[in-house]
Amino acid sequence: MAFLEAVDTKIQLLITNPNAYQKRYKETRLTLVKKFPYAIHYTLEKNFIFVHAVLSTSRNPKIWNDRTK
Repeated sequence: MAFLEAVDTKIQLLITNPNAYQKRYKETRLTLVKKFPYAIHYTLEKNFIFVHAVLSTSRNPKIWNDRTK
């Protein structure tokens, strides 16, 4: 439950300021989930935020790319 709340809190921050985090892979941005070793991978298109993955930071970050194909 705490993990989902942490992810939700971070997504709410993304909604208010989606450009706050730097691009890591072409147009994909990355932000870390507070208190958990996970990162949210997302892109921006016009007024939309697309979350592609929430991955453990110990995994290969290129995995998200396979999920978007």
